[in-house]
Amino acid sequence: MPLRRGLAFVTAIAAWAALALQLTLLITQAVNDGGSILAAVWRFFGFFTIIMNLMAAVVATALVLDPGGRFAGARSRLVTAAAICSAGLSIRCCSGRSGSRPAGRPLPTMRCMT
Repeated sequence: MPLRRGLAFVTAIAAWAALALQLTLLITQAVNDGGSILAAVWRFFGFFTIIMNLMAAVVATALVLDPGGRFAGARSRLVTAAAICSAGLSIRCCSGRSGSRPAGRPLPTMRCMT
């Protein structure tokens, strides 16, 4: 198995396992709190990071199973990478957090564009 396909395999396994674990945790919490499974699944897909992880899992799986297919193409990989990067930048920008902030100082107030 070439290195690229091997890395895609490891990425796919890790992504699908993380998604399954997160869904299991949300369903368990919902049932324990008296909620429904449907509400837990709805909440699961409400997280933007879950959708990005799902995109990454689909593309990684396509690279392993069908390297020449539609979901393994350059456009799919580019769209997935761009979506993950833009989500990461917008979350960091809108949260007002900065990695260089000294401990004990309050977070700066930032407004996000709507």
